[in-house]
Amino acid sequence: MGKRGSGSTRRWLNPVSRDFQEMCFGPDPWDEKKFNRIRRHWRSGGREAVMRNWNVAGSRPFAFWLCEVSAADVRRAEAACRTEAECVLYLNLADDEERRRIAAEGVLEEKLKIIAQDRKLHPEDYTFVHEEAA
Repeated sequence: MGKRGSGSTRRWLNPVSRDFQEMCFGPDPWDEKKFNRIRRHWRSGGREAVMRNWNVAGSRPFAFWLCEVSAADVRRAEAACRTEAECVLYLNLADDEERRRIAAEGVLEEKLKIIAQDRKLHPEDYTFVHEEAA
């Protein structure tokens, strides 16, 4: 049994812990209790630990989208954008250095190419209800 109380270590700050991975990539399975725990850990030091280790241009960890960006902004970005990198640019979350990295590394083009390949392999996943009726 691990330590508990004020003297216990913050396990969610350790990059190999399950709680840290859930802040980065989301809980599996999806559970409202886990979302609340992710929010609590993010506010109590998890943000600094995750963002210090996060070095992916045009992407943000799961907890960032859950805790830092309003639900209305997320919905607005999802309606207007196709990739996460486009959402980061659309919501002005990227600084100048990250914008240059996104352009230089071709992040948007690479993601759109992956989507196009997936659309060819699995067209049923990209068929919407209003397209089926027509």
